[in-house]
This record gives sequence, structure tokens and C-alpha cells, in this order.
Amino acid sequence: MDNNKEIERRDFIKGLGTGAAVSVAAASLGAASSAFSAPMQAKTKTPQKWHYEADIVIVGFGGAGAAAALEAANAGASVIVLEKGAEPGGATHFSGGVVYASETTVQRAAGVKDSQEEMYKFLMNVGGDSVDPELVRTYVKSATGTVEWLIDIGVEFPPTKLYQSGLEHVAKYATTLPPPRRGHQPVGNGYGLFSALRSAVEQKGVKVLLETAAVELVPSASGEIGGVKAKNKDAEIYIRARKAVVLTAGDFNRSKEMCRAHSPIALAAKPIGPHGHTGDGLRMAQAWGADILGTYAIGGLPVPEEKPVAIAAYMPTVSLSGNAPIVAVNKSGKRFFNETIGYVIANVETFKQDDSYTWTIFDDKARTGDMIVYPSFTDPKLAWSHNLDDEVAQGIVRKGQTFRELAAAIGVPADAFENTMNQYNINAKNGKDLEFGKTAKLGPIDTGPYYAIKTRPGMLVNAGGLKIDTRARVIDVFGNIIPKLYAAGMSMTGGFTGELIATSGYCVGLGITFGRIAAQNAVAEVKV
Repeated sequence: MDNNKEIERRDFIKGLGTGAAVSVAAASLGAASSAFSAPMQAKTKTPQKWHYEADIVIVGFGGAGAAAALEAANAGASVIVLEKGAEPGGATHFSGGVVYASETTVQRAAGVKDSQEEMYKFLMNVGGDSVDPELVRTYVKSATGTVEWLIDIGVEFPPTKLYQSGLEHVAKYATTLPPPRRGHQPVGNGYGLFSALRSAVEQKGVKVLLETAAVELVPSASGEIGGVKAKNKDAEIYIRARKAVVLTAGDFNRSKEMCRAHSPIALAAKPIGPHGHTGDGLRMAQAWGADILGTYAIGGLPVPEEKPVAIAAYMPTVSLSGNAPIVAVNKSGKRFFNETIGYVIANVETFKQDDSYTWTIFDDKARTGDMIVYPSFTDPKLAWSHNLDDEVAQGIVRKGQTFRELAAAIGVPADAFENTMNQYNINAKNGKDLEFGKTAKLGPIDTGPYYAIKTRPGMLVNAGGLKIDTRARVIDVFGNIIPKLYAAGMSMTGGFTGELIATSGYCVGLGITFGRIAAQNAVAEVKV
């Protein structure tokens, strides 16, 4: 063989990465385009002993995993679910549980006129060229049925709780004004929704292995994906999938290594999602040549730099009811956006500021009156005191009797900050925000002492992940289907969102919807 050609061949294999290199090494270079459609040779050989067997093996027991398990069991398949944590639920468990859908019975009961076509246009307006139109359309068409399916298993979506949940009110994305109410808020929020799913799964007799972390996809005797290698507290175990494996393992928000590789914004963000979300499913699939798509976006909201908590509010730490106001200023002591425009945009705007942080400002009237301090859902050590005295003593919350004192406490230019606050108060008292058009919570911040919390972009999930088709089959880097491998969830799969996640309910709705789609197609696989 010509030496130059051999060097080029080695460089090509090296560039493809570990999983790809193994595949290409087993095939001729001329057949590289079909190498990934052939069975890959994973690091782990076919085990001599399978500890468990089922038709479908699901990795991850959050909303997507539970939906997949229930759908597969309803179709008559035997199912085993692996869950890394001691408690299931994933991000769904402590989310708002909202499902984004159109043309539902809930909307009709609320007198809401809507169409799937308008919903599709809106999602495409926000996603632009970053999204796969066929995947988005599949979600839109299927989400209607997902709401009805959830109602059938006991999830309650009161028509009175239906709300406008996303960026439909932003002119450049809107298709209909006033925007339609598509956010289906369940009773009990994410906890209530997942509890219903979990109960239904348990009633079907599905085997769930908690505290069992999936490690690798392992081959069958024929060389296709045959099951999963996992670890529990006692030993390594092997679980055979007679039909297919479905990955619903969540994102990589707790892995700095993967954030560095896939999402620059994630490096500046504070992770507030489940601690077990370290990209395990993504790595497992990549070892078999899986392609990835759209991993640069994050889903979350601004949170405190210290003791970060995940809440359902536009700004961090506190949810201010009534007209109690808050404002955000950057390191120059100036406001930079309408603080009530939406937490998705708030997160992105916070990221854009110098050093990717801002200060959230409120007064003593807010602290003692309308403030609700939320606990941490991921770590009890991050819970906040009700009156913020502990956080003030720790320096997490800064305090000043005047705006100039507060400016000194947070290290911003005193003149600029004082001018910002004075001008905001003048506008608030006149009922018109001349700078950014804020209308909600537009009240004066004029009762000292004044408080500030250093705020970073918060990351509940990384959006994007494995490339899939409309049947939830995982696609390799050459565009071929990887046999017997499926995936579901916005934090597990890509092609559904661009820089901005369009709306509340898209993540939860997408996970459950494509969990069902993945299961339906996985059950149709031929047994190995």
C-alpha cells in the first residue's frame, strides 16, 4: 500500500473517534459509507450470561422513559427500565409538568380556538434553520394525542389552568395575536404528572431497576445492539434487549467535560438539573457511531450564583406575586431588558452580559410582603431562608440602605446604578417603562433597605442530543439507522430547537410524545 494513502487512512480513522474508528478498522476504507449501517463492534463483547432479559430495555426513568415503558407494556412487550438515581422522575419530576399541544379537548373546554398548523408555524419561527421540520411536525401532530393519553391514565389538565406559555407574544415569532393558550398545566405540576405515569407503569408490572447506572450498549451474538451493561451498588450486570434499547437518559448538564465539548453557553450556566444527568446515554450511543444535533442550547432560567435553585418564575430565587417589582442590572449598573418578557429570553440575555452575570434588585417591601422563597428540588443544602437573613449574613444577598450603598456592596458604578434606579422609579410611578416596555410588575422599588442577588444563567437541561428520525430511531454519522436503538426527549435528542426553547411545555411534552413513538416502533422490531 502507498505510504501516503496509509497515513491518510489512519488520520481519517483517528478523526472519527473511538466508536467510529473501531467500525472503520473492521471495514475497508472504500466501504466507509456503509460501515455504520453494519453491526458495530463495541468495546464490550457479547456477555456469556445475561442477568435479566426483556423485549425492550429503557435507559432512564423520567417522563420520556415512563411514557416509553407504559406504551411498550400496553403493546404486550416485556419491559425493563434502568434508572441511575435512587428516585425516578428526572427533570420532569420537579418541572412545571406543562405539556405544549394544540387542538385538545382541554382547549375546546376552555373555548380556545387553535390549530396544529399555527402551532407548527410558531415552533418553526423560533427554531429557524436549526430544527428538523419533519421532527417538529411529527411532534405537533402527536402532541394532541399525548394530552388525551395522559388524561386517560389519570392526569388532570383543568381548562382554567390552560395558559399562554411561550414566546408567541414576541412579534417576530408570533403567528396569532393575542397568542393562543397551549400550555396544559397538570394538577400537581411535574410531580403530579410523573406520579400518574409511574403508577401506570407499576400497574403494568414493568420491572424498574433503581440505582442501576447504564454503562455501555453491548452487542448480541449477531453483532447488533443486544442489550445494556449496567452497574448497581453490588456488581456489573447485563440486561438483554430481545427487540431494542430505548435511550431516555437525559442530558449532560452535570458534566463539565461534555458541556465544554458541546455547549459553550452551558459552561457559563449554573447546573440546576438532576445530579445524575452526566450524558451517559449520549456517550453510549456515540460509541456506536451515533450522530448528534443541536446540543448548544440550554433550557433554564436565571438563578443565584450561590445556592442556585430551580423555580417556575422569570427571575431567580423569588416569585413576586401581585405588583411587587424586581429589576436586573448588569455590571455597569444598567438595566438591559424587560425583566418579565419570559425566563427563556432572560436566561439568554443574562448570558450575553459581560462575564455572563447580572444583579437582581428588589426592596424591603418585596422581601417582607410578596416574596415567596422556593426550596431547592435537587439539594436540600441549597434551600433558602424565608426572610433571607441567612443569605445576607453569608454575603449571598447584598444589602444597602440606599442605592449608593447597594452599588458599593455589589461593585457597580454608583452614579450609573443610582440613575438607573431613579429613572426606573419615575417610569414606574408614571405607569410606563420608557426603556424596555415592561408592563407586568411595573411598580417602584423605593422602600429601603435594598437587596441584590448575583445571578447567572441557570441550566435545567441541555437541549439537543442524538440525531433521530420521525420514528425515534437513532441515526449514525453517515445518515444510516443504527438497528435496535431508539431515543426520546429534548435533552436526549436533537432537531427540535435552536438557540431558544420556544415555550414551556415543549420539553416535557416532547419527551412523553417521543417516548411513546420510540416504544411503538421498538416493539415492532424483530427479536434477536
